[in-house]
Amino acid sequence: MPAGTDRGWRHGSVHYTEPSLVYYRLTSFRPGPTAVLSRRYLELTRRRVPEGTEREIMDPDMVVLELRVNEPGSAPADYEIAMSPDLVTALLSWLESRAPQRARRPRRSA
Repeated sequence: MPAGTDRGWRHGSVHYTEPSLVYYRLTSFRPGPTAVLSRRYLELTRRRVPEGTEREIMDPDMVVLELRVNEPGSAPADYEIAMSPDLVTALLSWLESRAPQRARRPRRSA
């Protein structure tokens, strides 16, 4: 994940859970995840090859995914994740296997 404007990329580990994608920065002293992206509101906005100086630090087969979390009541949050093509397949499979919006109904109390 990029650290922000002109700050480069942060190395880390991504874990998929049922409700979210959880990112742990490898060089953080802070316990717990650095970012939690809601699966329900997560969308892939763009897929691209590394550009500019990214090519200097990434393998040539890496893919950069641009993601947006658009939760109701919050401003959209944009993220980029760079990974190998086989990991892109896993992420997209996880993302596409979420239940459709209309299937998410609140459960009735018994």
